[in-house]
Amino acid sequence: MISATPFVAAAAQNDQGALSYLIFLLPVLMLGWLWWTTRRRQREAATRAESLQPGQRILTASGIIGTLVSRGGGIAQVEVADGVVLTLDERALMGEAPAAGGATTTRAEGTD
Repeated sequence: MISATPFVAAAAQNDQGALSYLIFLLPVLMLGWLWWTTRRRQREAATRAESLQPGQRILTASGIIGTLVSRGGGIAQVEVADGVVLTLDERALMGEAPAAGGATTTRAEGTD
């Protein structure tokens, strides 16, 4: 079995002990930061999705905008057009739909 003591003593003698710790500590700190920011984003997304109520215009993860009809048991029903109701997993709900703004284009009747 190899002992780490000679390596630690050599690093201290070369006055590079702090550098050795820094090389070990940087990746650990970066992984901790990535974990923390990911958890924060997940909590924010869950809070946004939980705040949605039936009758509210919503946006799904795939970009579908519709009106939330009902939700419960992990399933959400979203009306995307008159009489067209999609059944989705609640995890697909991203939040409230953005306000319709900007220029919109419409097709004239009878044109393809």
